[in-house]
Amino acid sequence: MSSATTTDTSPADPLAAILLDEAQSAGWPAAFAALRLRADAGGVAADQWLVGHCLQRGRGAPVDLRAAGEYLRQAAHQQLAVAEYELGLTLLKGLGFEVNLPKGLLYLQRASDQGHAPAHYHLGLCRDAGLGVEHISIVGDTKKNEQDEVEAVRYFRLAADQGVAGAQAHLGECLRIGRGVRQDEDEGARYLQLAAAHEGPPEPGELGELLAGEAARRQAEIAAVAALRLAADQGEAEAQFRLGVCLSKGRGVALDLAEAASYYERAADQGHYFALETWSLCLERGVGVPKDEAKAAIYEEKRQKAWPWD
Repeated sequence: MSSATTTDTSPADPLAAILLDEAQSAGWPAAFAALRLRADAGGVAADQWLVGHCLQRGRGAPVDLRAAGEYLRQAAHQQLAVAEYELGLTLLKGLGFEVNLPKGLLYLQRASDQGHAPAHYHLGLCRDAGLGVEHISIVGDTKKNEQDEVEAVRYFRLAADQGVAGAQAHLGECLRIGRGVRQDEDEGARYLQLAAAHEGPPEPGELGELLAGEAARRQAEIAAVAALRLAADQGEAEAQFRLGVCLSKGRGVALDLAEAASYYERAADQGHYFALETWSLCLERGVGVPKDEAKAAIYEEKRQKAWPWD
């Protein structure tokens, strides 16, 4: 497994990678002018892709989403994986075109078939949200099923093993709770560690807009839970308390009141004020643990003594 970060703009094609490096070195305005001349004259896929890439982002020229899509389409039709990937996202998000879920997913699939890591990852996000090519109608109706979860894990694993941090976080969580794959907490922990080792949380998925922000938010939450779990299991009380909150609300992790209560208890036993309060309430009301009012009263007394703002 690789721990290197793979970004959405890292083309696997050697020529495309060289052109991107040259453009960054030369400065975007000068590079774009030369690229567009070459793309229009020679029809080289890498040139066409980079022109489209620049036009989408306003690098060296004003943003022109419609023209960007056309250049990406030309490059994608020459089977350049990074162009297929970016055209797929363009169609899914409706950048310069009408949203077209089936075509967008098909282009992502073509890029994935060539081993493009970000395409693997975004297909995993799609399947995890119930967006699968075989069950999307012309109007974009979706229905998630168990096979989607299995396919999501398959794509997350492909991307994770190529170093995509977000995919590592998603795969780790799936393995930890057994969603779409046989439960394996040890393997899940290894992938979560890989995700947490990257500098900062994974970048939000580019499908966040299409999925009403859910995929992007969920990705950030999963990465946060991965980091919290590592710290909590090393005995940090604040991390234990915050992980309990995530578990009790199902944020970035499957809702599990019993496990949440266990982390509240661990933090409370270290004197964490808010954990003392929450753990006492869990005991009093029987949330995640058997109801025990006598024990709840003991922790409530500890909380009152631990009041930090005298």
